[in-house]
Amino acid sequence: QTINMRLVKEISNEAIDLLKKIISIKSYSGDEDQTAILIFNYLTQNGFRTFRKQNNVWAWAGEVDSSKPTLLLK
Repeated sequence: QTINMRLVKEISNEAIDLLKKIISIKSYSGDEDQTAILIFNYLTQNGFRTFRKQNNVWAWAGEVDSSKPTLLLK
């Protein structure tokens, strides 16, 4: 259980660091390019199949099963 708590702490710290980076970027409506780049790079570096169109970023976590519905978080 100690290992699990360490992993939870590590993942929490990584999420907080990412959030701090996102918040530190000025990204007014229509000017989110640097934020999109950060999110795209983070997801790609962490093994997600990542796509970007303009400032929209989306990623697949695992295999795509066309017989199941797809969830888009916005």
